[in-house]
Amino acid sequence: MADDTTNTGAPADVAAAPTTTADTTATTSTTSPPVTEGQPAAASAPAPEATSTTTEATAPESKPVAPETYDLKLPEGSLLSAEAVQEVEALAREAGLSNEHAQKLLDARESALAAHVEKVQAEHDQRWQKEWPEAVKNDPEMGGEKYEATVRNAQKVMARFASPALKDALTASGYGNHPEMVRMMSSIAKAISEDVFEPAGGQSAGTKQGGAGWYNHPTSQHAA
Repeated sequence: MADDTTNTGAPADVAAAPTTTADTTATTSTTSPPVTEGQPAAASAPAPEATSTTTEATAPESKPVAPETYDLKLPEGSLLSAEAVQEVEALAREAGLSNEHAQKLLDARESALAAHVEKVQAEHDQRWQKEWPEAVKNDPEMGGEKYEATVRNAQKVMARFASPALKDALTASGYGNHPEMVRMMSSIAKAISEDVFEPAGGQSAGTKQGGAGWYNHPTSQHAA
């Protein structure tokens, strides 16, 4: 009786077949847009985004051209001199400013000067109208109980010896109220009131000329 032998071993080619596992297989997927039937695949691929770089040619800025002549005007009573106007014109021409902008530059300088003068004047008014009279009132030699007499004596000296031009200058400037000016005039008044007239021959009159009498030069009242 013939033996029927059943081969249970795996065929050689089957045994040699490679075994693939999930952890040893690397899958790279590329997502592509679906291909439409009848359309070549190459045509369906997205076209690369067109990047256009536009370089704008920047022309160098040309220097503004100043007018041939400027017509700049100052307000009436302006404190700016003609030289100041010429300086503004030179600056405007160098910068290539129009007449309009040059006028604005001149107006700005005028405003700045006017504001400065106003500030200085206000400070000076504060001094001669308030600070200087207060200084005289508080002075130990001229102020206190002596203040009224000091003022009267100073006014007498001014009335008698100051020329109209000097009076106007002291009044306009306010320096007639300066403590040292008042001190000087007060000292003159005292010196005059204490002066004693000695007539010719050396005999003293024994009279002091002061107050309302005031001292006059001898030749105006007595013969030599």
